Amino acid sequence: MYQKIRRSAWLSAVGLLVAGLVTGTAGPASAGQDVPACAAADLSVAKGESQAGMGQRGLDILVSNSMREPCAVRGYPKIQLLDDNRERVHTEETYGSTYFAPDSGEHQIVLKPGESARSNIGYAHPTAPDEPQVTASHLQVTVPGTTDGAFVLPIHKTQVYQAKVTATALST
Repeated sequence: MYQKIRRSAWLSAVGLLVAGLVTGTAGPASAGQDVPACAAADLSVAKGESQAGMGQRGLDILVSNSMREPCAVRGYPKIQLLDDNRERVHTEETYGSTYFAPDSGEHQIVLKPGESARSNIGYAHPTAPDEPQVTASHLQVTVPGTTDGAFVLPIHKTQVYQAKVTATALST
C-alpha cells in the first residue's frame, strides 16, 4: 500500500511538470538568473510622490530601466543635498525606514525595459528658525552599483533638520 501511494505521488508530480504547472526554471527576467547590473547610462531617475506630515518630509525617487534588455539594481541610493548652485551641502545620510515607508532591506531587483524601482527619501523639517539645518534645492542621486554617473533632481527649496536624510532600499 505504501509503495502504491508513493508511486501515485511520483506520477502526479511528473504529470504536473509535463503539464507546465510546476516549472524548474524561472522566466527570462527573474531575480535568480544572471542579469547584468544596470549602468547609470541604462537608467533614468525621476521624482515620484512627495509626502509631508508631523514635521516630516518625504519624496519617492523612481529608478527606471531605459534600455531594451533587463538589468538589475540592488541596495540603497546615495543621496547628496545640493544648494541653488548645485554645490554640495553637508549631508548626513542613513539607511532604513522613513516616516512614510518601511525599509525592505537590500535585495536584487530585476528591471525589465520600462520598469521602475523606488526608494523613499525622508527627512525632518525644522520647527524653529534657530534649529540646526541646511537648505537644499537639489538632490544628487547615485544608484547603487553604478559608478559612472549621478542624477541631479531639482526639489522645492527646503530646510533639512540637522542635515539628516534617510533612504530606503530600492523596492518595487
